[in-house]
Amino acid sequence: MADYPPVKLLEEFTYVVPRKAWITSYREVNKQLTLEGVAADGPTVADFIDNLRGSKFFLDVQLIQVQQTGDHSKPYQRFNINCRVDYIPPGKV
Repeated sequence: MADYPPVKLLEEFTYVVPRKAWITSYREVNKQLTLEGVAADGPTVADFIDNLRGSKFFLDVQLIQVQQTGDHSKPYQRFNINCRVDYIPPGKV
């Protein structure tokens, strides 16, 4: 089962999500992925985008929206990201 492509993609996903980010919605339709989540701060969102772009499984990564929310004592960033997924990256047939 470890060689099953969606399992590999989800395993990779566990490595690309920064420690201070949480995914609240993961929707994939026809290899188009929409992610929604929250992060502790802007640099964490930037790290997440960089990690996704550095992965062979996630393509055409686009930050759709980022918005600061929460109160003054505990602000956080809500974000939306779109990308494509490739379950079998080049060279992995």
